[in-house]
This record gives sequence, structure tokens and C-alpha cells, in this order.
Amino acid sequence: MDKIGIYSKSDYERLTLNHLIQARNLQVVNNASGIGATTGLQQITTTLTQLISGIIETKYYELSGQKLSDFAQIDVGTGAYASNLLQYAVNYVGNVGDGWIEPTADGIAKDSNSSIEIGSVSLKNHFWRKNYSVTNELVNMARVNAETFSIIETKERSRKKQYDFAIRDAFFFGFGDGTAGLLNQPNVTVNTTLMTAPLATMTDAQFNTFLASVGSVYGQNSLYTINFNRLLIPTSDFLSLGQPYGQYGLTRLQVLEDAFKRITAPDFKIVHCVYCDNANQAGNNKRYVFYNTDVDNLCAYMPVPYTPMPLFPVGSLDLVSQAHGQFIPPYLKRTNSMLYADIKN
Repeated sequence: MDKIGIYSKSDYERLTLNHLIQARNLQVVNNASGIGATTGLQQITTTLTQLISGIIETKYYELSGQKLSDFAQIDVGTGAYASNLLQYAVNYVGNVGDGWIEPTADGIAKDSNSSIEIGSVSLKNHFWRKNYSVTNELVNMARVNAETFSIIETKERSRKKQYDFAIRDAFFFGFGDGTAGLLNQPNVTVNTTLMTAPLATMTDAQFNTFLASVGSVYGQNSLYTINFNRLLIPTSDFLSLGQPYGQYGLTRLQVLEDAFKRITAPDFKIVHCVYCDNANQAGNNKRYVFYNTDVDNLCAYMPVPYTPMPLFPVGSLDLVSQAHGQFIPPYLKRTNSMLYADIKN
């Protein structure tokens, strides 16, 4: 990984070293001690840069090896530091049946026209920030004892894990300010008849009926203008889909993936999360989500990814590590490209 948030590794290392030198100079002025020669500070800086870079590469979403980008595309970098991100919405205007001409007829053909209507929606950007302190004593100990870096590493891992969990919660359920997440979009149709039971506990007859009907149910919802390429299901159901199905020895997971890749989209994928077990407003329904991840339908935004700032001096002795990020949960642009199917628990 060549970047630490918004910084290149070299810039991060350079700024951290400058701040450590500044802290040393402050301490020399105040108590004539200091935190070591520049060579020692360079060693600390290099070690910190490698340590933090490794932590950023680690994902703590606790999604059983899945990435958030498996659930929806994430636009990174757009709208950094803006309070709101303006998202344009386009509606195509014109008669679908127009446009045909008779090339051999007399006179000049009257061409039909096509146009677009442009609107916009403002998406609220959400800002995240957390700090931890690094004492003068800890920096001095790190200069002579590499083992001390484990303390800083533990603090950094803890903060990164808190960030990842915060992003995960917002991704699926949004924020309390009315910003929706993937599982609680306000204008999505909720179907209560398609799923008669969890996929793993359906009878063979129920499973066959589901396979035969899901395409038309989704098609009616989307007016047959698009196919789903994702099926989001509860983790508890996903973990039970390994049982053999039918006389061919295939599992239900294999049957689902093979069928939908053939019928809906070659990039079809089944994803899962624990939030689906109680995803509706009342918190008592299992929720299955059929949707399409094309950016014209759905997209999340990360204007600023998780960025730990270079350590900087505070007061006369200590240093502070700040980190920040910005996030907008998945925004559903075409409501009929998503369908919720609920089962009462």
C-alpha cells in the first residue's frame, strides 16, 4: 500500500519526523532534555510509518472475509470536506416509438427529438474523528526499546477497529439524521410473500418455487428494465446453505449461484451480514435484498478515507495522534432496482 489515507508514505514519514523534531525542540526550551537525536527520531518515524501502513491495510469489518465494496461500489475522494455532496439525477425524455424515418420518401423527414430532465439531490457528508495521546516518556522508551511500539500499535489498531465498525453500521443502517443505509431505504418495495422461509430451511418444493418465481417478482418491481446482481441474506442463513440439495449432490448455495449467474448477471454474487436478521423498522423480520450494484443504481461515497494524521506536539511534552474520515452511506438512485423480501421471525 503506497498511501496512508490522503498521504503518500513519504509525506507521512516526513511530516511525522518534522513534528517529532518540533516536539524535541519544545522540550529543549522547556526543560533542556529532549527526546533524542534526529537519527533516533528518524528510526521512530520509519517504524511508525510501517506500523500504521500495515494497520490501515487490515480490514476489521467482521464480515467473514467480505469487503464493503462487495456489497456496493464506493466512490473514494469525491466531495472531500464538503458538508453536502450534490448528486445529479437524470431522466430521459422522449417517445420510445419515435425516430423511425422513410429514407426514400419525398420531402425532408421531420426528425423526432430526445432530451433529458436534470434534477439533483444533496447527500449529507458525515465526518468522523478520534484521537489518542503518545506521551513524551513513551516516545523516549520507543527510541531505546522497540517493544514499546506495541503500545502505540495497540492504540492505533483499536482506533482503526472503531472506525471500521462505525463505517459498517452506517453502511447498512445509515445515520440517525434520516440518512438511510443499504437495509433501510425508505422507498423500496417490501415483499412479504416471496420468501416463505429462510433459504436453508425451505422444503425442496418451496425452494423450487422460489427459484421459479424470484425473477418475475423482481422483474415486476423493476418494470423488467434491469436484473439484480446481488442477493444479500442473513449470515445465519448463508452459513447453512452448504447442505446437499436434490439428487445431484450440489449444495443450495451452488444451485443459487449457478442459476442466478445464468439468469440474471454473470457477476452475480450472494453476500451476507448479521444485520439482516433484524433489519426492518420493527426489528423482528429477516430481510433479503435483491439489487443491482451498477453506479447508476447505487453508490456509497468516502470523500476522505480513514487517515491517521502525523503525530504532532501538544503542550510541552506530549504528542497527539489524530485520525479522521468522511462517509456517505449507499445512496439508492433507482428505487425500483432494489427489492426487500422479509420473513417474520
